[in-house]
Amino acid sequence: MNKVNNLNNLGNLNNLTKTILVLLLVVSLAHGLIVEGGYPNYASLNYLSFNYDPLPVSPGSKFDAWVKFQSIGDQPTQNATVMLELGYPFYLENSEIASKSFGAVLPNAYLSVPYRIRVREDAAEGDYNLTIRYASRDFVYLTKDVTVNVAKVDTDFDVAVQDYARGELSLAISNIGKNSANAVTIVSFGGYKAIIGNLNAGDYTVVAIPVSQETLGSPGEKKLNVEINYTDLNGNRRTTTKTIAIPAAQLSSRLTGLITTGATGASGTTGDFQGRRPDSNANLWFYSTIVLVLGILGYAGYNKFRRRREE
Repeated sequence: MNKVNNLNNLGNLNNLTKTILVLLLVVSLAHGLIVEGGYPNYASLNYLSFNYDPLPVSPGSKFDAWVKFQSIGDQPTQNATVMLELGYPFYLENSEIASKSFGAVLPNAYLSVPYRIRVREDAAEGDYNLTIRYASRDFVYLTKDVTVNVAKVDTDFDVAVQDYARGELSLAISNIGKNSANAVTIVSFGGYKAIIGNLNAGDYTVVAIPVSQETLGSPGEKKLNVEINYTDLNGNRRTTTKTIAIPAAQLSSRLTGLITTGATGASGTTGDFQGRRPDSNANLWFYSTIVLVLGILGYAGYNKFRRRREE
């Protein structure tokens, strides 16, 4: 009896082994079909990253963005398509398209999809979402939300007259914005140029500008323009123009001390300039003093000589 049971168990074991072998054969055949190109849906796009430059972007500017994918699987990814969905405050350049198709992408190959995007002028600072949609084969789309930071990278300046005398106009230039300004230079009336350097938010500096009488003209309030050039946080050069007003009452009392020839200045050196005429009052005092000293010496010598003769 035990022998019969053992034989039955052995038969059952053989049947189980056969079943396992059949399943392994089916799996092997299926794998072979996939490897040899039977099922292209085995290949697909895999999202990797989203990058943009510059960072941050600023209102009214444009920036470049790249979406990176990799084709995974043993077969080429067919009908690879990427679509970018934009909302406020973004829009594409006129020549740019939102949906891009790439056909077949080879196995394990990388795909970088570029976009040129603009930011609206009225964009507020903050983080904004973009949606990336991508698909392969039967156009079943997957989505990925990414973030773009918008911030102001420029700054603002205030220019005020601090003092002016003897052909020099001293200007106080303040950075009244919230961002630093690098490589600041100014171009004033008459083409005078001066290098200021870097101005952090809240800082100020004083620059002496040569001014000719021809520039100011007759007494009365004058308005003069000063051009300020600087590099913003994203490394772009910017230019802003400020107008300064010189009150008539103050101007009339200083016109006599201004130079009468156009001062060109030493370009690139704050406060240095050429072409200053010597102060006429100072010259008068100098020569008067010399004449007075010579007169005293001559009178003393004459008295001494006369006393000797009388002796």
